Amino acid sequence: MSQQGCFDLTCTMASRASEVLTSASVFRPVVPLPRDLATHLKICFEDILIQGITIFGDVTLCGTSHPNRLQTPAYKPEPILIEILTTLLIHPKYTTRALAEHKEIPQRSIHILRGLVESIGPLSIDLSIAYSLKSAEGRHARSGNDFDDESIDVKKVLGNRGRLKDNAKDFWQIVGWAFNCSVVHHRRWKYWKVWLDYMLDVLDADWDARERLDIEETGTSYGGDSFQAKSTRRSEALIVQYLSDVGRSTKLQTVVDSIFTDGGGHDMASYPEVFPNETLGASAVKKVEKQVNYTKGFGNLEEGDDDEMEFGIAALGDEELSCSQISQSTDDGEATPDHWLGGSESITLRQRIIIQLSRVSLYLPQNFVPIRTLYTCLTDAIKSLPVESFSLLMSGTSSTFLPDNVQVSLSGMLLARYLPKDAPNPRNFRKGQDNDDLNRDTLEKCYLPFAASTSSAEDNAKVSILVETAFRLCVKSGVIARRSPGLKTAVEKGIRAREFKVNSTKPKARGASKMQKRDDSPDKMWLKTSGLRIRAMLAFLEQAGS
Repeated sequence: MSQQGCFDLTCTMASRASEVLTSASVFRPVVPLPRDLATHLKICFEDILIQGITIFGDVTLCGTSHPNRLQTPAYKPEPILIEILTTLLIHPKYTTRALAEHKEIPQRSIHILRGLVESIGPLSIDLSIAYSLKSAEGRHARSGNDFDDESIDVKKVLGNRGRLKDNAKDFWQIVGWAFNCSVVHHRRWKYWKVWLDYMLDVLDADWDARERLDIEETGTSYGGDSFQAKSTRRSEALIVQYLSDVGRSTKLQTVVDSIFTDGGGHDMASYPEVFPNETLGASAVKKVEKQVNYTKGFGNLEEGDDDEMEFGIAALGDEELSCSQISQSTDDGEATPDHWLGGSESITLRQRIIIQLSRVSLYLPQNFVPIRTLYTCLTDAIKSLPVESFSLLMSGTSSTFLPDNVQVSLSGMLLARYLPKDAPNPRNFRKGQDNDDLNRDTLEKCYLPFAASTSSAEDNAKVSILVETAFRLCVKSGVIARRSPGLKTAVEKGIRAREFKVNSTKPKARGASKMQKRDDSPDKMWLKTSGLRIRAMLAFLEQAGS
């Protein structure tokens, strides 16, 4: 079975590419910053940050709303300033530990950053430089005005260890840590979600701009077996750069696991905080500093270590207050993971990353992994989720961010894991089509009538949720427009089979927990409510067909 056929993303991606080409935004041309202005900005950023940000925004966004803006060049922002502004969105000094005069900095920064992406476009921002997480090499002027890493003292703005590239191992550590915060560090999540949402917008805009160039140069976005050769520009996209060292299964697992972090012990160890002790509040930092002052003294601090004092990372003895104790007493209480993966906001961002990975796998498998490999890894991760977060991620409701084809592919692979071996193979009912498309026969004969292969309430609840999603997608797409006797029979047979399998579990059966034996266990409630929704859709079809 071909790669394109296994996961029917081809048509959708080609359609999307057409939309990108016909409705693409036209960006303003850019010119370098004048040397005098660049020097003035440098001084302001180093000495009066808020003033520097204001001037930078005024200069780079000037004329954005003018009717003739497309004929008027804009000043090209230097990558180092874009990097600084983006870091200000989440740096503890300007967020959770911000002084009164700094509290507006993140809001001003995000306004400027989004304005630049919309006005001059992602390609004019030099994203690969601004958002590179690799140590800078050969820091010399890139735009003719000597405004780079060496000409501006970044330490004055962000501190000795304030840059993301100085703290994060890679982009996926940041993603994993951000999602950890969505569950157990809500004060930090308030800022990380803005950063992550913006970065995903940037990755989308960067990909779209490059896709548009590929289409203009080749005349098509997707060319069958030769489609990889038609993605030259996209192979240089920022998301591809972040995936450049992915290929081995261990690294792929790291990427996928970062999407599903829940603040548990393993996830906190695998995806630790980005900035040293960033979850500490200002009062906790002062407490650590006092202990350094009075217990250790300053003899072990070398010149230039003031930033480590700010972060509270100076070495403390065993008798002193640990960082984890401080974190628990100053953040959100005990750091215990919930079953919702941080709620709907967090789920939406996780879904957006799944879409981006799917896109790279489809067009550039040689730069990442084949899409089947990716979806197999995603399926393993999703299968292990609690029912609550599983439902948020996989329910095909109007709030989901996953495209229908992605839901169909993931749901089909998950159902193949859960259903008994004697369940009919969906391939036998696809009428020669080499894809994952749903049709009425597949739904009625392969999915709806079956319970999970185990008697677990959790497994059967997940099967019900997946079947419900497949049913909803069929109704939404018009594949099923009215109720039929066969559809009603399959629906009722499946609901009864799943409930019977769970309720018939013997008290001493292997794996039957006390919670599962209770009629009001959460998993059983999820199973019951999903069944009610399936029946409601059936009733809707009956009413629509009458």
